Amino acid sequence: MDRPLELGGRYLSVLDPLWILRQADLDQAGPELAEVAAARVLLRELAQGSDRDHVSHALALGHGPARFVQGEPAALLAPCVGAEVHAPTRSGLRRNHAHELLAPVREPKRGLAGSRDLVRERHIANDSLGPVMAFALPVEVPAHVDRPALVAPAPREISFGQVAGTVGRGTDTVAVLVNGRPAAQARVQGRRFSLHVKLPAADAQVRVVARDALGNRAVTAIGPVFGLSRRAAGASGRPHADGALARRIDALVDDFPGISAVYVQDLRTGAGAAWNATARFPAASTVKLAIAVEVLRRLKERPSPTSDLDRLLELMLVHSDNAAANELLRWLGGSDEGGAGLVNETLGALGLGDSHLYGGFLTGADGAPIPLRTEDQPSFEGKYTTAHDLAELHRFVHLAAGGGGPLIEGVSGSFTPDDARFLLWILAHSADRGKLDRYVSKVAVVPHKAGWVSDARHDAGLVYWRGGVFVVAVMTYTGGGAGDSSDELAGRVAQAALERFRQRAGADEAPAA
Repeated sequence: MDRPLELGGRYLSVLDPLWILRQADLDQAGPELAEVAAARVLLRELAQGSDRDHVSHALALGHGPARFVQGEPAALLAPCVGAEVHAPTRSGLRRNHAHELLAPVREPKRGLAGSRDLVRERHIANDSLGPVMAFALPVEVPAHVDRPALVAPAPREISFGQVAGTVGRGTDTVAVLVNGRPAAQARVQGRRFSLHVKLPAADAQVRVVARDALGNRAVTAIGPVFGLSRRAAGASGRPHADGALARRIDALVDDFPGISAVYVQDLRTGAGAAWNATARFPAASTVKLAIAVEVLRRLKERPSPTSDLDRLLELMLVHSDNAAANELLRWLGGSDEGGAGLVNETLGALGLGDSHLYGGFLTGADGAPIPLRTEDQPSFEGKYTTAHDLAELHRFVHLAAGGGGPLIEGVSGSFTPDDARFLLWILAHSADRGKLDRYVSKVAVVPHKAGWVSDARHDAGLVYWRGGVFVVAVMTYTGGGAGDSSDELAGRVAQAALERFRQRAGADEAPAA
């Protein structure tokens, strides 16, 4: 290109302010390439030609308002503003005065235009300053929007609906989409944001879209995230007995053909009931949750989804795989007994003294306003636990998911709220159905861990419903072999508790099926 254009090179980028000619490999230029090329030819003719009088009345880049090209997830094209460049045409332009093309410059009276088209203007007349030609000049604004950095939620975790994080400089608005549907939107003040959205009680994909004032945007997507009721978040109330629920529990256990134990507590109000809750039963697989807690407590970060530890945790909690539990114990302590000893130490530090692992499982309990007694107890040998201990362990995991409780504040190690939410996410996918969830699954989510041996059958977990959450543990023992009657009792206890807590809350819901 000739010297006048070389001298004005740093300004002549205005003819391609959106770098369209450099975007050809992205298939985003389209017909605009020809328009920009034609505009450069026009400028060359302005600098070289001898006939200036009619050029100012010709189209520069075509009719239409100035617009911007935008990309997603992050706009990489520099935004620009319009400016009028006054080029006197009556006296002509000399080759050695190409700078006249660019001076004087004044801001246009109208503001920034919309997006998605190339900047377009035409020459217009000005009685005082002579004919003008419109260009687009770069301005000092970010060339793109940074993707939001999410603090919550995280993939493969439960969530109570909070979506929070930080955004880059220049971000104006944040929007949240759940499974592709708009869920919330808010303007951003500063660099931090926090919104609450309603998430489905199932695995969902969450997308957070950051936008600036020019319409540029960037997206961060995470998933799967399992939604729970926002009202279930938070610390538990002080435990106290609920007489009506206690009478219902007594009637249910009276009908059971064997020895049973029950502990139920609403984690929002503290109301609950218990029967034979400190009696020791064969622990079976219920205490595998304690192994998972100990593994995560000793890790500095959560295992990756493709790691052996992650695979073993899923096998142990979702499918109750005994071989996986033994491998994790050996990973913890070098042997089944060594790993069990470490789990027992943590259970003792949590105050769960009525559970114990012999080469593999649990302990724990203390007094509370909800009556804790031993009415009857089976005779057996081996690892053991109680309904109260199992309920407490699940309660501790729930409290840890919110950033509090003994697992966060009472024991050493690196067990984090993220770890707790990850455990609840795994438990929500348990393949063992038809126990605690038997009659409440249509209106509640039940992350739980069941266990059984020939004569004993148990289930313990958390029941998340629209009005809150309660913990429940049901243990059974029958000398002739435990079976469906044990699962029926677990389902009826959870159903009775949900109906009572819903009644206390005055919730406007249909009864559980």
